[in-house]
Amino acid sequence: MTPAIGFVLFWLAGAVADEAEADPRAGAWDRSVQLQLDGDLAGAERIMTRGWGSTPDNYWVSLRLAYLALLQGRADEAIRRYQALRTRPEAEGDRDVVRGHGSALAAKGWQLVNGGSAAKARAQFRQALAVDPDNASAVQGLTLIAPPPLASPELWTGLVGHSLGVYRYLGFALYGNLSVPVQDWFVVRVAGRYVSSARASGRSALSFGGRRESPWTLDEAYLSLARSKGLWGGEIVGARSATTGQATLWGGAGRLRVGTFWGGQLEAVYLRASGWARNVQVLPALYYWPVAAVGLQAGARLTHDDRGDSASANAGVSLRLSPLALHLRGHLGEERWAFAFDGPSLASFDAVTSYGGSATLLWSASESWRLAVQGEGERLRAEGAIGYYWSASIGVQYSVR
Repeated sequence: MTPAIGFVLFWLAGAVADEAEADPRAGAWDRSVQLQLDGDLAGAERIMTRGWGSTPDNYWVSLRLAYLALLQGRADEAIRRYQALRTRPEAEGDRDVVRGHGSALAAKGWQLVNGGSAAKARAQFRQALAVDPDNASAVQGLTLIAPPPLASPELWTGLVGHSLGVYRYLGFALYGNLSVPVQDWFVVRVAGRYVSSARASGRSALSFGGRRESPWTLDEAYLSLARSKGLWGGEIVGARSATTGQATLWGGAGRLRVGTFWGGQLEAVYLRASGWARNVQVLPALYYWPVAAVGLQAGARLTHDDRGDSASANAGVSLRLSPLALHLRGHLGEERWAFAFDGPSLASFDAVTSYGGSATLLWSASESWRLAVQGEGERLRAEGAIGYYWSASIGVQYSVR
């Protein structure tokens, strides 16, 4: 190739490049699509806005900018762009703008879910389905965050027994709970427990025969407020417990959770029996859901009161295989007046619990009905005497919708 021909070719290439630079629209659409396929969404958007501006008159370019805004998570901007496009004559019969508008509304709904605004998210998902009834994301959103029930009454009953040394008690327990959500902001819960038992003269703690004497009763009442929003949640509880032969127990507790599928929570409890004893408990714990059906939890209960300091290790496993769910909880180490939010439940007897646990099986029979069975057991120690506490209960919960 002669120098003259090379110069001509070089000049022509430069002229073509200058022409492309002078007209930024030349090949812009194809280059934008390629950048999108390569994962550079911001670059794909820059090419389009460089050629046609941020608010182009061209319907199809505007449609692409709305789509790129949606892909980059700017749901509010995408909604505005799609709404403006649907008023234009070119939108008549165009399914792409309808699907895009519905997808943008659904994306905004999921952003509200992550922010803890369930009521606003439901409204956004309904709006998405009004635009595009085939939007699967909006259908999934409404399924996962169905409106809370107007109220959830719950009732449990069962057998209880405990022993200390040569003494054995056997009786029954009733537990009631009423939870009322308040506009997705928080849940008010009122609960109460009543236990009545008597000393059994038979050698077996399960024996109903023989003479029964020395009745023993326990009544407890709780009031709690719970709030959950996205990555965090909290609950405060006030409690009162009265047991035969003991001073009335008063107190409160608080719980703070941070995280969703994994995270931590901290519980703090203060209980006091007037003129007799004070009790402080702190429960740090970590939890993790490796898959949606399996949850793991591990932590400790640190107790300080007039009888000294103690610590126990706590662990739990939850299995959710719809419509069944199984929750296993256990501890190893000394606990006194152990308070549990899930129930709630107070081990109000004055004995020290050295190890124990519970198993709860739940069956969601329908959207409104849930049935459950539960078994609990604890090893007791008081003033040198050794014994055990156990309970077997059945429960039912109904969601008023």
